[in-house]
Amino acid sequence: MPAFIVQRNRNAFTLIELLVVIAIIAILIGLLLPAIQKVRETAARMTCSNNMKQLALATLNFEVTFRRLPLGKHGTASTTQTLAVGTQAGVLVQILPYIEQENLFKGFKPELYTFNSNSGGVSWLNFDAPNTYSLARTKIKMFLCPSDDPYAVEGSATNNVVCFIDPRGGITGTQVSQFAAAGGVPGLTNYVPNAGTLGRFPVPFPSPILDYYASHEGVFVPNEQFAITNITDGTSNTLLFCEYLGNTSNGQRTYSMSWMGASGFPMNYTFNNSPTQMHFSPNSAHSGVANFVMADGSVRAITKNFATPATTAIILAKGEPRWAAFQAAAGKADGDTEVLE
Repeated sequence: MPAFIVQRNRNAFTLIELLVVIAIIAILIGLLLPAIQKVRETAARMTCSNNMKQLALATLNFEVTFRRLPLGKHGTASTTQTLAVGTQAGVLVQILPYIEQENLFKGFKPELYTFNSNSGGVSWLNFDAPNTYSLARTKIKMFLCPSDDPYAVEGSATNNVVCFIDPRGGITGTQVSQFAAAGGVPGLTNYVPNAGTLGRFPVPFPSPILDYYASHEGVFVPNEQFAITNITDGTSNTLLFCEYLGNTSNGQRTYSMSWMGASGFPMNYTFNNSPTQMHFSPNSAHSGVANFVMADGSVRAITKNFATPATTAIILAKGEPRWAAFQAAAGKADGDTEVLE
């Protein structure tokens, strides 16, 4: 009688086979994860670039309407070599109607964003209270870079929100705890307008370095509005807005910028990553670069590999060539058209 061999179908993997499969999957995930993160960052940077382009187009449309660019900030003339300024509203509030935020803009009284030579402007922190501040807490997606989260300041009562900028280089932050009674922190932004090296800088006496600061005046300064024709260096050579990261120390966000207070920002501190200085500097959460938009609406990704000169002599001699090119781009009519790359 013939013998029959019964074959049994195996319906499961052995332990060794399962371990091999798991190891292969882990290797594939390890290989794919950096690529996925890179794709996400590329997409975030493109969104950020588009945000900045829209801000530039809104600013240029404002200029078409009023024949003047937005006012950098209200300021009150002082007897010193610069201008004393306070918590007056900045550039971003003035372009709200041009980024589909007209209803929000209509909620503000005109005294907030129009120049008044008698008062020097009103403070957005207490003018028309509580209406102004309530509106100022609005979160506007276009004002935010998707690679960053400036609202991380809300995690600590001692962290700061920048409420006003002194174009001489002073940045004043108000602690988050002080905003609690008013309903929370104001709306924040990752984009600040260009004031030039140190904004409007009248020269009280002959000095090469003061002349340098004064000559590199930017597009947005206190008390005066410029037309496109005032940008004699050329719109493609002149900065309009830059990215702003605020400050992070020991892994914790310590400074963020309010969009109401984002007035003309000084460019003399450049990509300074010191924990105590970064809130004075243009910067970004992108890897290796920050986005900048020029007055012609073009966006450039600038690498972060240059530092602020240590001495006046280095500044005047252009001893830090990339920093010098950045200041040239910040100035609207300094006659210096070095290419910023």
